[in-house]
Amino acid sequence: MSSNTVSSQRDLSQAEGIVRRALSELAREWSRDDLAVAPLDRNLFEQIDSFAIVELLLRTESEVEAVTGRYIPLADEKVLDAAKSPLLSLEDWITYVDRMIANG
Repeated sequence: MSSNTVSSQRDLSQAEGIVRRALSELAREWSRDDLAVAPLDRNLFEQIDSFAIVELLLRTESEVEAVTGRYIPLADEKVLDAAKSPLLSLEDWITYVDRMIANG
């Protein structure tokens, strides 16, 4: 395994922890236990309404800031686009958050 692969996995692990904490907190608030343990292929865009998507964005941004010490905005036009949203799968959302942290 190359060092780039190990580094990438470590970074995704951090992003996955951030996303799963945010999602778990919201799942408790929404009484949606299924979201707290969602598989990586879960389509969040179809599972939650637009207000919940905004809450997920804000909660994830707060988690990112708590971990990195920097505010990194996650919202852009693509997040709310039904055809291109990284929320079309939990795995894509984790990858998106990781990329935003790396570029932030």
